[in-house]
Amino acid sequence: NGTGGGNWSATTTWSGAVVPTQNDSVIITGSDKVVLDATFSCYSINITGSAKLYTNIPLPVTIPAYLRVYGSAIQVDGTLGDKTETVANDAIGIEFTGHVTLIGTGTIKPARIRPVSNTQNSSFTFDADATLNYAGSSGTGGAALLTENGTSNNITINVNPGKILSLVDL
Repeated sequence: NGTGGGNWSATTTWSGAVVPTQNDSVIITGSDKVVLDATFSCYSINITGSAKLYTNIPLPVTIPAYLRVYGSAIQVDGTLGDKTETVANDAIGIEFTGHVTLIGTGTIKPARIRPVSNTQNSSFTFDADATLNYAGSSGTGGAALLTENGTSNNITINVNPGKILSLVDL
């Protein structure tokens, strides 16, 4: 993007003035802060340096805003989720289809990761350290890492050697 940030839904957030779709590779760069203000899609995403992607919705929440990734890579060298100026624990979720790998050295703290509804034969691989913050297993919040959504089948979650995946019930 490179426009300073803003809501994902706003055309002013994106260079070219077009909101990304599932066919677009997204780069959030510099010190841009992009707020995922509803569920949106992209092919892949790269969050660089001090850039941030978050929802600004506090946990616990029944349904977080999801970033649906249809390609093969989520690279985070900036910040995904985590706390913001107004929210102690952000409720950003990731949905995936195909074979997606999470890489990078940034702060990675989504609230939930799950397959896109009715996805078949897909995988999510953690090749980066990550913390999934969630709030309880009943009522609002729910599980942080899901292998089904609707009638999803054959979903695999991998954590590569040397990488740490932490699940934190807030």
